Amino acid sequence: MNFTFPTTDAPSADGAGALPAAAPLAANRLLLPIVKMASPAKQLNDRLEEIKEKLKRHAASQPRIANAVLLRAGKYAVKCGY
Repeated sequence: MNFTFPTTDAPSADGAGALPAAAPLAANRLLLPIVKMASPAKQLNDRLEEIKEKLKRHAASQPRIANAVLLRAGKYAVKCGY
């Protein structure tokens, strides 16, 4: 995947300065990791939301203490408040 940007040294019609010649390369180096991670990040977020919904349903069936439910799995614990 390659991104292209204008690289003229002449000022634009509105008087703003032009992008430096190195701008496209710098932008590619910054944007490429974001583009590559976007799909896996969405999949992880979707899965996280599924798990959170299941935890909420389970927590709703558990006794509440101080308006919260403490769920434990071995040495890990999650405090669900709602």
